[in-house]
Amino acid sequence: MSMDIVYAFLALAAVFGFLLLLIILGHTLREPRHKAAWAQLSSMIGGIYSSRIGAMYYRYQISGNYQSVPVEIFIETHSWDDEPNTYTYHLRINAGAGSHDWIIRFRDAEVHSPGRSWDVESRDETLEQRLIQMDDIELIAKDSGSAIVQYKAEEGAMEYERSVDGDTSVPTPDEFRAQFSLLKHLSELNEKLNAS
Repeated sequence: MSMDIVYAFLALAAVFGFLLLLIILGHTLREPRHKAAWAQLSSMIGGIYSSRIGAMYYRYQISGNYQSVPVEIFIETHSWDDEPNTYTYHLRINAGAGSHDWIIRFRDAEVHSPGRSWDVESRDETLEQRLIQMDDIELIAKDSGSAIVQYKAEEGAMEYERSVDGDTSVPTPDEFRAQFSLLKHLSELNEKLNAS
């Protein structure tokens, strides 16, 4: 009986190894396509391209500096059992120290009902009210589309996120500049409103 267990274990290990090999091979074959898609942004930020494989995602990213600010740009591909893949684009910059996390969800004004085209969330109610009352947020919302911007106090990071069509859907240089300007502007506001 113990040999049956050994053979079953070996067969299971062989199947697992084969599946892992297929995942790595598929990832390796996609690499040139991803490097080509990232080429313009990589040269803008003096970035280094890399990729990561997680249990339920792939991440294609570049890290570098833009206007002397450290930046990280990445697209994550999330895959679930029987669902089609979903893709999210992220731009993260260092934003300095702050006391509390917050998040702003911008909505495409044309798609949603009239009224405010954004929502703010923070565990600190005073900070949330300060963010809601800022005139700057309404001006920013006009150009943000359906994006999420969040500040992570523990990391001192400001991050822009939105859904994209595929794992090579990187922004144009002009779109990147606009997203970077948005994060820089919100970082400056964060310094005033969210002091440690």
